[in-house]
Amino acid sequence: MDSDQIEDILEIVRNGNKQEYSKIVVNFQKQLFYYVFCIVNNTQDAEDILQETFVIAFNKLNQYRRHTSFSAWLYRIAKNLSLDTLKKRKKIIPYERDEMENMIENCSLTVTTNEGYDEKVSEVLKRLTFDEKNILLLRIHQEKTYEEIALIINKGQSTTRKQYERAKKKFIKLYDQIDKEEWTYGDGKQIKSAL
Repeated sequence: MDSDQIEDILEIVRNGNKQEYSKIVVNFQKQLFYYVFCIVNNTQDAEDILQETFVIAFNKLNQYRRHTSFSAWLYRIAKNLSLDTLKKRKKIIPYERDEMENMIENCSLTVTTNEGYDEKVSEVLKRLTFDEKNILLLRIHQEKTYEEIALIINKGQSTTRKQYERAKKKFIKLYDQIDKEEWTYGDGKQIKSAL
């Protein structure tokens, strides 16, 4: 669904046809769920955050400014809710490979997993800050533009681009360090080519 179609549906919803909002939910739910799951590392929390994101977006639809990125606005809500969840936990729960595989299977997401690849990437992600992990997920996995990411994280585009470059360099450095720590998982070239 392109941005004009989304804007048209949102206008219909604003004019009273609330049933049309389900099209928005269907369009964004899988990619948004995966994004939230990668932040909170827990299926139940991710499902709760996803539901709350769509409810908040619906209730605050009058605050959304037409012709800005609705996707970025929605992701910002999800990011803030995810961060609140992590603060409530007071620590980040490690990424669970089995849980991720079940989530992928249950949601029918098309994510390529190679033997060992997830464990090594997971270890690197655990070593990144929330902001670093967030910007890498948004840019690489969610394929958001720098403009959209800037809206989501509430920073300027040039700052966003610099933060992404720093996070990418740190990711590669940590990934290489894991090799030096005698990890024997996957092929480091796979993730580097994605960056």
